[in-house]
Amino acid sequence: MVVNRRIVFNQVKATGLPEPGVTTRPEQTEIDLDNVALNGGVLVRNVAASLDPTMRNRMKGGVYFTPNYVKDEPILCIGISEVLRSELDAYKPGDLIFIWSQPLEEYSVLPRQLVEQAGRKMDVPTNGLSITTYLGAAGMAGMTAYMSIKEIIGDRLQPGTTMFVTGAAGAVGQLVVQIARQAGVKVIASAGSDDKCRFLREELGCEAVFNYKTADPFEELKKFGGERGIDFYFDNVGGTQLEAYIEHSAKYGIIVACGYISGYNADKPEDIVYPKNLFKVVTRELTYRGFIVSSFIQKHLASFLAEIPQMIADGKIKVKEDVTFGVLGAEDAFLRLFTGDNEGKVAVLIDVDHADKWNLGERKKTAKVWQ
Repeated sequence: MVVNRRIVFNQVKATGLPEPGVTTRPEQTEIDLDNVALNGGVLVRNVAASLDPTMRNRMKGGVYFTPNYVKDEPILCIGISEVLRSELDAYKPGDLIFIWSQPLEEYSVLPRQLVEQAGRKMDVPTNGLSITTYLGAAGMAGMTAYMSIKEIIGDRLQPGTTMFVTGAAGAVGQLVVQIARQAGVKVIASAGSDDKCRFLREELGCEAVFNYKTADPFEELKKFGGERGIDFYFDNVGGTQLEAYIEHSAKYGIIVACGYISGYNADKPEDIVYPKNLFKVVTRELTYRGFIVSSFIQKHLASFLAEIPQMIADGKIKVKEDVTFGVLGAEDAFLRLFTGDNEGKVAVLIDVDHADKWNLGERKKTAKVWQ
C-alpha cells in the first residue's frame, strides 16, 4: 500500500474567491498499486496537472458546459499521467497520457471509456521542455491561443493590423501576444502588475501596455487605436475592458471571447460588469465569437504539435510558468489565478520524486515541496 494524496471538492461556493479548506480540501488515502482492480482501464501515476480559471465555474453549483464537481471526489483537471499497469491494448507501462479529465491526486485508476474518449498518447519530452510546458504553452493554453486565432481571425491576421489582449501575461495571453507579434500585428496588452507589464513590453515586445488596476482602459485604447480603432480583441477578462474595446474598436473588428474572469468570483450576480455599449457591435459590424477549444482540436491539433513545441524549444516563443511542487499545494496555486499573484501558466508537478525526469529538477531545488 502507498499513500495517495489528493484534493477533493468540499462544498459549493457560488460567489467570491475559492477558499482552500472550504471549497476544496486535502485528503490522504491509500492504494495498492500491485492489486487494485483496473476493470478494463489503466492505473496511472499522475505526473502533472493544469490549473485553469474555468475550473472555478464547476464549483458554483450552477449550469456549466462541463459537469459540476462532486462532493468528496477529487477535483478534475487537464493533466498528464504515466501508465503503471494497463488492461488497454493501446497502452503499456511507461506510456504517457494527456488527459482532459484527470483526478487531482497522485495515483488514479482511469476507466477505459475515459481514456479512449478524453485521452491521447504523448511522447516523453526529448527537446528539453518541462512536462508542465505541455500543459501550458505546448499544451492546452497554447492550443487555446493558436487554434482560436486560426479559426476566428484567420487570414485577417496581417502585418499592420492591431490587437488588444487582456490577461496578456497569463498562460493563454502570452501565446496570443507572441503569435500576433510574429504575424506583424501591433499589440496593446493589459496585466495586473507593473512587473507583468514590464515583461510584456521588454520581453514580448508589445507596442503598448497598461496596468488595468491603475490605468483607464478607455483612455489607453483611445490613445493606441486613434480614429480608426483597434482591429482585434482577444478577451480573457470581460467587464470594463471589454466595454472599452467595443468603444474603440475598428469597423468590422473581431472579438475572440476566451473567458470572463472578471466575473468568475463576483459576490453577487449584479456585481458582474457587462458592456453598456453593446449596440456598437451592430453599428460597427463587429464579430463577437466565443469558443470551446475542444471544438477545434480535430482540425488544428496536427499543425499545432508540428509548430509550437519546437518554436518554444528553439526560443522563438518565450514561456513563463508558475509551477507548484506537490499535489497538496494545488489549492494555494489555484487561488493565485484569481488574486493575480501567479507568474504565467499555473501548473502542479504531482510526481515530485521524478522531477529530473520531467525536466524540473533544477527548479525543484529552490522551490517549496508540498508533501
